[in-house]
Amino acid sequence: MSSADKYRNQTFNHANKNRGVRGFTIIELIVVIGILSGGIVAVQTAIQYGLRNAVVVSDGIVAAHLAEEGLELIRNVRDGNWAIRQFQQPTPTADTWDELSTGYYRLDYLLSNGVSRLYSGAPATCQDGQVLNFDSTSGLYSYAGGTFSKFRRVVNITNNTTYIEVSSQVCWTDSIGPHEIIITERLYDWRPE
Repeated sequence: MSSADKYRNQTFNHANKNRGVRGFTIIELIVVIGILSGGIVAVQTAIQYGLRNAVVVSDGIVAAHLAEEGLELIRNVRDGNWAIRQFQQPTPTADTWDELSTGYYRLDYLLSNGVSRLYSGAPATCQDGQVLNFDSTSGLYSYAGGTFSKFRRVVNITNNTTYIEVSSQVCWTDSIGPHEIIITERLYDWRPE
C-alpha cells in the first residue's frame, strides 16, 4: 500500500467517524439569535419602565408633601388667629377664621405677600395655577426665588362658619402625562372662646 492509499483511507475513515455528529444549521443559529435578542429587548424595556416609574413615584412623594404642607399652612393661619384672639382678652376682635374665607388660594411657607398671609385669587384648576419655584440652597418650594419646578399648588377653602373644609391640590406634568394629588381636611375652631 502506497502512502497515497494510506492517506485516502485515513481521510475516508475520519469522514465516516464524523458522519453521525451534527452541527448547527444557519436556521438554528438565526432562531437562537432571535430568542436572545428578544430577551435582551424585554430586559431593556423592563429597566426603562422601572426607571420611569421610579421618577413618577418620586414626584408623587414630593407632591404629597407639598399638598400636606398646604393643609399645614392653613392650620398655621387658624392657630395664629386663635393665639392673637387670646392676647386680645377680655374683648377679642380677631376671629379664628380671619383670612380664611371661601375661595381659591396659593400659599407657601413664607406666609406673607406684604398684605396677608394667603394669596387669594388663585385659579380653580391646579393646572392653571402658578408654578412653585425650588430653592436648591434651602431645599424648599415657594413662589419667591429659585428655579421653576414642575409642581403647582392650589388650596381651596370652603368656610362653613363652624369649620372650614380645606382641599390642597398639587399637580404636575411629566413625559407620561398630567398627575395630581388632592388632600382634603376639615378644620374646626376647637379652642374655647
